[in-house]
Amino acid sequence: MWASGRGGSLRRVALPLQHGVFLAGACWVPLSLSLLCVGLCHQGTEGRPDLKVGGKCIERERKALLAVRADIWYAQNFSPFSSWEKINGEDCCLWEGVGCDDRSGHVIKLDLRRPLSSDDDDYYYEPRGYSKVSPSLLNLTSLRYLDLSYNDFGGAPMPSFVGSLVNLEYLNLSQALFFGTVPPQLGGLRHLHSLDLSGNPLEVENLHWLSHLSHLQYLDMSRVDLSAATDWLHVINSIPSLSVVRLSECWLQNLPTTLPHVNFTSLFTLDLSWNFYYNSRWPLWLFNITTLTELDFSYNFGLPGPIPDQFEKMKHLEVLKLNGNYFGDVTPPSFLTLDKLKVLRLPAIRLPEHMEKLSNLRELVATRIIGQMPESLGNLSHLESLSVGGHNTSRELLAYLGNLGKLKRLHLFLDNFHGCIPESLGNLSQLESLYIEGDNITVGIPKSLGNLVNLKDLILFSYGTIGGGILESLGNLRGLKTLHVSGFNISQDLLRNISTHRCNLTHLEMSWNIGRGAEVNELFEGLSQCTKGSSLEHLALEGNGFGGHLPDQKIITVCTVI
Repeated sequence: MWASGRGGSLRRVALPLQHGVFLAGACWVPLSLSLLCVGLCHQGTEGRPDLKVGGKCIERERKALLAVRADIWYAQNFSPFSSWEKINGEDCCLWEGVGCDDRSGHVIKLDLRRPLSSDDDDYYYEPRGYSKVSPSLLNLTSLRYLDLSYNDFGGAPMPSFVGSLVNLEYLNLSQALFFGTVPPQLGGLRHLHSLDLSGNPLEVENLHWLSHLSHLQYLDMSRVDLSAATDWLHVINSIPSLSVVRLSECWLQNLPTTLPHVNFTSLFTLDLSWNFYYNSRWPLWLFNITTLTELDFSYNFGLPGPIPDQFEKMKHLEVLKLNGNYFGDVTPPSFLTLDKLKVLRLPAIRLPEHMEKLSNLRELVATRIIGQMPESLGNLSHLESLSVGGHNTSRELLAYLGNLGKLKRLHLFLDNFHGCIPESLGNLSQLESLYIEGDNITVGIPKSLGNLVNLKDLILFSYGTIGGGILESLGNLRGLKTLHVSGFNISQDLLRNISTHRCNLTHLEMSWNIGRGAEVNELFEGLSQCTKGSSLEHLALEGNGFGGHLPDQKIITVCTVI
């Protein structure tokens, strides 16, 4: 990434991880364990900087900027670059998103990335036009940084003339709705350090042009169709400067198991998730990339097990994602040598004993545990996020989780679970999100959960048979923003408590429960008394078999009431 520096130069700073975007629909739906990102991008730590350096810019380049800006479409009520007009265009070096060299006055940075805002619903649903990439860009001959991400170019081809901006070092065209083929002319950008084309429905004929970018450090082509690039691995392996490679959802089908020579000497992040490696085996060359700190190998369909037992070579690994696969039920013993791991997401697998050896874990996802859940999970004292589940989870094993005092998120998937949730979970005083899903939760929810004063999201599902009662103590959770209860007995005390603290909730769903109409009428009456300052946005009460007086629809949105 780039930031301003003395003498008008740009200096490299650390490339950040990608950010995801979650777009909600009109009616709230149950929260998912994995909030999948639907748009991958990366953005500088400086946000959208105003490089206020130098004097007035060159007149020819000022006109070129105005022409480029004129072809970028924004919603009527959302024009993030209005400052260009407010200062009467006198000095384009002071315009938002523009940076100039403080000696020559040449424009060296142009950031027209469309920022996400609270007006995004209007942006996506109002009648709209489409942006265009103006050829006037070619008049910015000193340009080193160009960001046009998240603009909507309406399915136009990616312009090949971008490859003529030979001084570019940073190029971000992610999530811009370009269609067609990636122009091989991008191979002319021989000074490029960062290239992000992710999120565009593009394809390539081959990747030979990429091998010309010998200074490339950051590459993200996620969701670009690379199925025709049969030599993708050899091309990428020819660029030793790469530190981040993201090739998620690229329709990769061939995964060579060996490489004559592993040339990745600086690679820290490798994302090969969501691809289709049929008739392949685990690539042993992965274990020779000893610099890796992040490896995402999740949801790779067709790749068989077992997982090779060579992880002791990856001494620097901090993030390992293998979920969404089936590699057999054997956990390689070398897993427990990864003592720097902070994030571990596992497939259906048998967890080893002595999990406490992974003492730096902050996040663990193991929702399809084969066999028993080991007691040693209760010794992972630094865990902040835990998602676990399986067919043989007992109440006694769950009780050990009450020792994880730093947990902020706990998701439990309990198949064929007989018994109650242990009282010890009420000791998790830092918990902000609790998600419990399962069948045959016969005894119900413990009173101690009413002690979780920091809880913001509570989601409880019991299916297969109706679960036990929901204790009235849950009504004491005044900080709750999301409450979703399905498949339980609803008590009058719980409804009364929800009504009392009704105006703190933003999402309320109480579907497919047992309750009487009179009790729910009390809830409705309480909701109807919320003032205009109420934060409640979504309500769903389907499948309960009761009626009642609906609250004021100006205050809340009722999705379904049956």
